[in-house]
Amino acid sequence: MQVLLLDANARLGSIVTCSVGEYESEEENENGEQFHSLLMEEQFFVPRTFFRTHGRVGTTWRHSSGAEARIDYVAFPLEWFHKVKFAGRAVDIDLAFRRQDHWATEARVHYTNQVSESCVVRRSVSY
Repeated sequence: MQVLLLDANARLGSIVTCSVGEYESEEENENGEQFHSLLMEEQFFVPRTFFRTHGRVGTTWRHSSGAEARIDYVAFPLEWFHKVKFAGRAVDIDLAFRRQDHWATEARVHYTNQVSESCVVRRSVSY
């Protein structure tokens, strides 16, 4: 099981695939192209590009000029697509030192690791 947490400096959304949705899309930049290729190759998706989170802002970075963008991401394996319950900017984590320039991104997943009875090995010991 792998989860990707990235400060990718990547803008995504203008090219929609199974890895990147169109929610809060931006014109894909060079880092975005490379990141998007990695996501497709490794079969990952970025939930924040698919799901609107009520009342949450999607940007994760602020330039000193005040401009904001989404450039930080959490990515999950594609098979987890229907397990994601929330994706957005964390409001209760403060990363500021001198000024606020990055916000943490978060996602919540409903994941259970169930062991099948057929996988359980039982041994009896006779004395």
